Amino acid sequence: TYLATVNIQTFEERTDTSASGVHIRNYFPAAIADDAEATFQRQGDMIDYFETIFGPYPFDAYGVVVADIGLNFALETQTLSLFGKNVVVNGASASGIPAESIIAHELAHQWFGNSLTPASWRDLWLNEGFASYAQVLWVEHEEGPARAGEILAGFYAQSRNPSLVAQGISAPGSPSPQRLFNAAVYLRGAWVLHALRLHIGDTAFFQLLRIYADSFRYGNVSTTDFIGMAVAISGDPTAADVLNAWIYDAEVPDMPALGPGGTN
Repeated sequence: TYLATVNIQTFEERTDTSASGVHIRNYFPAAIADDAEATFQRQGDMIDYFETIFGPYPFDAYGVVVADIGLNFALETQTLSLFGKNVVVNGASASGIPAESIIAHELAHQWFGNSLTPASWRDLWLNEGFASYAQVLWVEHEEGPARAGEILAGFYAQSRNPSLVAQGISAPGSPSPQRLFNAAVYLRGAWVLHALRLHIGDTAFFQLLRIYADSFRYGNVSTTDFIGMAVAISGDPTAADVLNAWIYDAEVPDMPALGPGGTN
């Protein structure tokens, strides 16, 4: 139910269409509608790119609604993601993440979280880790592997924050019921995927993403399901060892070499 939203305000509707024909309708407070349209103008391009790596957009329409207040979060409410006006006014989230990255994150959730739903809250990293890694993939697509590598290095450094380990929330596959949406689920969750990509190679990794998104579309999926599919698609049984270490070990695994390009 946290993917449902009701917004009551005087909005201006601005529309667009992705190259593949996805209808985009956005609802902005009138006073910032022009600036908001500029902030969200790349949504169609993001849909087109994510379709090449995740498969077809899973719903009939997309878009956003911008609340006429600042919010310290954005939320992937189904087919109409919710943002606070601070993303438009400040060009960033309340925590300083650039607007374009947040926009990519919430859009990616339409595949991972809204179309594929976790079997249990313990599998939440399948939402947030995937959406966080989608931010990196968008940056890699737009700015190149070196810049994506810088972001990944930052994710890794934050994942090794001693306070996370001290609080027992360092493993994305074992979130505390009191801290479900913790940093490990997002940042180390993204590294689960990048470590797997480095281990099995780009061809198998991106084939896995498409088959995974298609196979579990409009249903529930567990971490066990994902690990099993990663092994089956890659043909590499050691992929399970890599995934289990990154998902469940209390100690963050050593960061793999990123390579000369920054990501692979």
